[in-house]
Amino acid sequence: MSSSSMTVNRRLAVGYLLASVGAALFSTKAIFIKLAYQERPDAALMLAQRMIISLPVFVAIGLYAWRQQVKSGKPAPALKAVLGAAAAGFIGYYIAMILDFEGLVRISAQLERLVLFTYPIFVMLLGAAFFGGRITRHGLTGAAISYAGLAFVFRADAGSEGPGLVTGVMLVTGSAIVFAFYQLFAKGYIVALAASCSPPLPLPQPVPPASATMAWSAAVLMSLRHRANGGWRRPLVSSPP
Repeated sequence: MSSSSMTVNRRLAVGYLLASVGAALFSTKAIFIKLAYQERPDAALMLAQRMIISLPVFVAIGLYAWRQQVKSGKPAPALKAVLGAAAAGFIGYYIAMILDFEGLVRISAQLERLVLFTYPIFVMLLGAAFFGGRITRHGLTGAAISYAGLAFVFRADAGSEGPGLVTGVMLVTGSAIVFAFYQLFAKGYIVALAASCSPPLPLPQPVPPASATMAWSAAVLMSLRHRANGGWRRPLVSSPP
């Protein structure tokens, strides 16, 4: 086996490993959110806090990527690519997540995970409709199995999830659709921005615009909370009784 083939296989293995770890961490998100909701079920506040806590990490990665860009002497990414990446960040980090967080107020973490993880089906459908992809027989078979299982769980949990079950499932389904669109929409900008960086980084290059988007979204959410609650006198996390 040639060295180039070994390099490709190694990168493929690392990619699968990172995707698996990411999926596992992504699966635990709902559990921690539901635990936090025991204190206060406020989706907008929870999303704002999540953005504020994660913002320093994204800013640090963004600054590192920008420094590498300057050191390499390569020109800055095109404005169109930066604006597109910012739009992708807004879609993925704000719209999809606020729908998901609102859904979690109404349904269990288990049901939310099942609904949200149908987003690959929407990736296939939206990709075929708007991005030149194609619908395969295997994809349709997977979609049928996924929705059969979802219908079974939905029926089994209908009596225990409470009156907000249908609304919660619709919100999380909307989140899955938006997240699927984000995956397709962001791909071109990730490629465009990664191509402008040297040396290439093992990090998604829309991070700096996404960081700005997260900061802006957090500011909007906190200002809305300020207006709804009549000021900043109420603490972010209420004290136990």
